[in-house]
Amino acid sequence: MNTLRSNTIFIKGVALLMGMGFSFGLLAEAGTSLFVYGKVQLKSSQGELSTLNRGMEFDSGDTILTGVNGRAQLRMKDGAIFDLKPNTEFMIEEYVYNPSTNTVAQTINNKEEKGFYRLVRGGFRSISGLIGKKNKKNYRVKTPVATIGIRGTDYTAVFCEVNCGDLGKGLYLNVAEGGVVLANEGGSLDIDPGNAGFVSGLTAAPIAISSSAAVTSSEDSDSPEPVVVKEAVNESGETISLEAGNDIPDVEQPTPTPPTGVSGRVATTFAGDLLSATGAEANIELNGNGTLRAFTANDTVYTQGTANPNNRGFDADTGLYWGRWSNGAATVTNSEGVEVERFDDRSAHWILTTNEVTPVLPSTGEAEFSLVGNTNPTDNQGHTGVLGSASLSADFNAQTVDADVNLTIANRTWDAEAEGVALNGEAATFAGDFDSVEITDNDTGRESEGSGSLEGFFTADDQGEIDGAGLVYTLEDAEGVEVDGAAAFELDDAEDTQN
Repeated sequence: MNTLRSNTIFIKGVALLMGMGFSFGLLAEAGTSLFVYGKVQLKSSQGELSTLNRGMEFDSGDTILTGVNGRAQLRMKDGAIFDLKPNTEFMIEEYVYNPSTNTVAQTINNKEEKGFYRLVRGGFRSISGLIGKKNKKNYRVKTPVATIGIRGTDYTAVFCEVNCGDLGKGLYLNVAEGGVVLANEGGSLDIDPGNAGFVSGLTAAPIAISSSAAVTSSEDSDSPEPVVVKEAVNESGETISLEAGNDIPDVEQPTPTPPTGVSGRVATTFAGDLLSATGAEANIELNGNGTLRAFTANDTVYTQGTANPNNRGFDADTGLYWGRWSNGAATVTNSEGVEVERFDDRSAHWILTTNEVTPVLPSTGEAEFSLVGNTNPTDNQGHTGVLGSASLSADFNAQTVDADVNLTIANRTWDAEAEGVALNGEAATFAGDFDSVEITDNDTGRESEGSGSLEGFFTADDQGEIDGAGLVYTLEDAEGVEVDGAAAFELDDAEDTQN
């Protein structure tokens, strides 16, 4: 008999309802910490401090504080992402969202649901979720000098108060996609993709700036002309383009140094094709920082080529690595030695484990898995989106899995669901099609149908007991737009399982 290992997930207690001021029917946790690095603390609405760990839930009224070496990535229930920089104090001021009773279209048009936040100090990068897509007043981020509003966007905001160097004290904001509105007592400023803004004080009007221009107080100019920001310097000191439509710079999760040449198992999506080493080991080549350089599966070699690595992540509990190749051409060499270059305008997503132990699947029982990491979904039009949610469960009595994926890209939301996907018990893998793929245009509310498929594999500990799973997916609409991505899961709960 083989019993599945249960993983304990840290879950924060729910704050007092009366102190929150929400109706009981809508109150639920606001989001989950996707990953945490360095010193990060969670301050409850009652002022209680605790260490924030990966997988912990937080609620309205809670505040996340990152230390001098701390970073945290937060996933809100509506799919919004906040990547907090070091020395940041960020409050979930008021959050109302109930995905269990709302369709995507209802959420987008729901005036009751809201995401109100407060940046006290520090900075973050954010990709917005469903809240605020249609009703702009449903979303805001208050800062000491201005309020940030959105109309569906990817942006970075930093509030510098002390030790600003050559920069002036104030709020700096760069927009990569969508649009942002900066507003305070001094006025308001619309910021479009590729542009930047600055606010020096609560009564000083927001002004448009260039990342390379000298920062001055808004009182020095009555009606400044907007300046388009073509490039900026990221946290690694590299110059990156902020042109609209370019690949969004990704925040990397620190990964351990893995072996450079190993055997294991890998799942990947190349140009809409799902390719996984099902039933046999894959030869995997990693460089020193955990990036997949190449792998061989079924006599075919897939090499990073000139593409850049993005979205790299690692989960210590399951041993899963994930990432994607983008902004370049990967090389595919078939069994006859013919090389083909691909992906000048799209990404190749991958997820792998270097653990060679093949899990022994139970013959009875059920198991639930929790999302612990993922790549940002991309399409064949050059866009990068955000994975709002993903779930995976296994029914070992029927030897099937259920899965669903919800994502937003190019201002459209894709909701894909699959039931009864067949397991390959010997290889501990699964593969099949989504039963339904619903696509919602977030501007018009128009809904359409698509199609898609998924593949994945289970991971195991040294005893062969399941502890996680890797999954890749590809979706397509009637006009030929294709969306790809990868997701990592850890075992959450198992019931009455045995071989």
